Amino acid sequence: KRQFGSVNCQGDEGDQSVTYRTTAGRTCTMTRQQFSEIIEARQREIFEHVHRALADAPYNNHLSAGIVLTGGGAMLDQLAPLAEEVLGHHVRIGTPRDIIAPEALGNPSFAAAVGLLRFAADEHGEMREVRSTERTGSGFMNTLGKLLSFF
Repeated sequence: KRQFGSVNCQGDEGDQSVTYRTTAGRTCTMTRQQFSEIIEARQREIFEHVHRALADAPYNNHLSAGIVLTGGGAMLDQLAPLAEEVLGHHVRIGTPRDIIAPEALGNPSFAAAVGLLRFAADEHGEMREVRSTERTGSGFMNTLGKLLSFF
């Protein structure tokens, strides 16, 4: 999904073949257009559920700043326009801001986690810069350790 996925495959890309493994371990092949249609249908379904939930929420009319999508799925090509179409609100993809960390943490996959860490640090009044010139352990665990060292 991350490598070939899109919610709106256009042009000659749609004819390209995509080979993937199912959760059962089987290898399957389909065109990018077919793959895109499946992804779009599922994403549309998710946004329709969100739209119904927002319609029942008392704050639905107060979303003037729009909706922010985070998480790995937010990196799907053409996701924001689909979300805007279904939800009827401005939509943007959220990424962590104002962090001193490897580029890997600057994508939507980590936006919620980094946001929660920043919120907790702000609540305790202890935001500080942590830099290390020494690399030990895996990149992700090393970065996570640096982020948690704020506390």
